[in-house]
Amino acid sequence: MNLCSSLAATVFFRLGCLVLCAYGIKLSRASVEFMKKLTQDANSKSVTVSVDLDNVIAETGDRFLSFALDTGLIVKHWKSVDFNSEKFNALARGLSPAYLRVGGNAADFLVFRKELDFKSRELDSQLFDENYDGNLGFRNISEFNMSAQDFDAVNKFAIRNNLLLLFDFNVLLRDAHDQWNSSNAREILEYGVSKGYDSNLLFSLGNEPNSFPHAFNRSVPADQLGKDFLALNRMLRTDPYLSKHYRSSLLVGPDVTQPKPRTLKYLNDFLDVAKSVVNAVTVHQYYIDGRTADLDDMLSVDNLDILSDELKMLHDSLMEGGHNNLTLWFGETGSCWGGGASGLSDRYVAGFMWLDKLGLAARNGFGVVVRQSFFHGHYALVDHDFDPNPDYWLSWLFKNLVGRRVFAVDVQESTDVRIYAHCAQQPWYSRGAVVAYGLNTASYNVTLIFDGHLINSKKHLYWLYPYGHSRLKSREVYLFGEEGPLQLDDDSTFPVVKPVVISEEDDVVIGGQSFGFIVFPDARVAQCP
Repeated sequence: MNLCSSLAATVFFRLGCLVLCAYGIKLSRASVEFMKKLTQDANSKSVTVSVDLDNVIAETGDRFLSFALDTGLIVKHWKSVDFNSEKFNALARGLSPAYLRVGGNAADFLVFRKELDFKSRELDSQLFDENYDGNLGFRNISEFNMSAQDFDAVNKFAIRNNLLLLFDFNVLLRDAHDQWNSSNAREILEYGVSKGYDSNLLFSLGNEPNSFPHAFNRSVPADQLGKDFLALNRMLRTDPYLSKHYRSSLLVGPDVTQPKPRTLKYLNDFLDVAKSVVNAVTVHQYYIDGRTADLDDMLSVDNLDILSDELKMLHDSLMEGGHNNLTLWFGETGSCWGGGASGLSDRYVAGFMWLDKLGLAARNGFGVVVRQSFFHGHYALVDHDFDPNPDYWLSWLFKNLVGRRVFAVDVQESTDVRIYAHCAQQPWYSRGAVVAYGLNTASYNVTLIFDGHLINSKKHLYWLYPYGHSRLKSREVYLFGEEGPLQLDDDSTFPVVKPVVISEEDDVVIGGQSFGFIVFPDARVAQCP
């Protein structure tokens, strides 16, 4: 093996049939040994990957990958969130542009009190019907107030980090006729205008309303929810004062739980009434229960297939209901419901579900995927010390490498390997470049053989592996070819990442139980202007 010691030179390693080049870096000894192991593994299998680069099958947006802060954090007035932290802001800005959703179960318990100080939790009973007993009975959630300072803090955070704020109004504020009481929403909207937030806001109404009967012992029927959306839309579009500021604001919903027959019945009944006023139809999706999930569950191909089955069910149901050709969003999503799985949803292994979900959502025409959550919970992208979890780095690479236009991919000879393809993202790559990304859930190594237009193309490899001895449960990741884990250089500076370059005549070998990205910088694909 011949190692060029100069960091300015191109470094070549010939390992069997494989040629690797690293521009401006020297592959670590550990990386060299690891690549030798990959290429010499007797259990390694070959998989042919065909990408149809002649036809764009879907197109996402710049805010496709977005994220959330749970409304429940406002209960203690953002006590655990330091919106002034340089690192926290840098990490949010690193995933911009994006939507920042403020929603969740607690959204339907929130009451805005502009004059409230942080310590008061007094409830304005005039907002509720006189017979309302104040007992919604969902775990430990009770009615709480959002102060002007609370609203200011998250709006200013969003604006300075190039995030549009998606705010979820409380739909359980009802009048004596069980219609939505919009007076508190009006206060929020008017306050937003007074502070100049109006151009940065979009809205939803209620969180998982189809689950209210068993979650809160309350009910908002689908057709009534549709009428409530019509009322909110009138306020935004035709109110003499508010429409001057919110006429162009997006209204999305109804944020139902993941696609199941009863959920889809509720969704279609809602759309029968409100289809004309929602800019995007939002559904939620999680794979498994975080309280019972184990390591094998996170790698299970059957569990990954849950999403593709649910997406087919969703599309078929909307088609049958006459509600096709709608913009679809995942308004809230993650690996495991119930706050995520401890020791799993914030570790390397969670990346398999996350990357596969992004690929499937893009391929199925979803406009936005809102990750639950950016901060707080086992499924957070950022931990309580404001350090990035593995899924943060996966998201950051996705943002910088994956463009909007989506191509169809056929992976042969394997159910364990999943590959998706888009135009590559600018400015990291020039027009005409293509990126393939995906995962290998099998324990064995895989040689990816790209055919067709990509058969003799140079490849830039950004492949992620767990760092340290915890393996799949590692809280750190490293990029193949680098010495140490991905991390900020200081509180606000992102690392300069350089790919391992694979020559035109060689194939890509990926390790067992790993995921990442492969860019074809010289593909010159006409569909990627």
